Amino acid sequence: LRPLQLFPIASYEASASNTFANTQQIDMKVKVPKTLPPYVETFDIHRIVEWIKNGKTYRNTIDADLTLVMMAMKTGMRRGELGNLKVKDVNLDKQRIYVRGGKGDKDRVIPIHTDLVDGLSRLIEGKAAEASVFWSQAAEYYQ
Repeated sequence: LRPLQLFPIASYEASASNTFANTQQIDMKVKVPKTLPPYVETFDIHRIVEWIKNGKTYRNTIDADLTLVMMAMKTGMRRGELGNLKVKDVNLDKQRIYVRGGKGDKDRVIPIHTDLVDGLSRLIEGKAAEASVFWSQAAEYYQ
């Protein structure tokens, strides 16, 4: 090779070494995907419903227990949201449930499935607006 032919190669090597010498360490966090939480299969839910229906004790809570399970299944409400649900948050006329202070302290509106209207109306009948839908005097006995 002649000296003039070496010049482009030498200049490329110099510019490449300067480029790589000026690089900095970048502190980067890689988000690792989380696995989905375990969920209950539909078959298992039907087994729970049958177990509640065939319960030989606490017959007076069977309707409330079935409504609670069906609410969890058909609305996707979290257990804390179900436990904090007040009568004033259930609007049977508009078929809506107002979830207040849910996950992340956010409020949201959930439509009521038609299968839940009868059970909910029996549960909230005669209760004060500030009363809990699923909490009763019988539950206080077990605390």
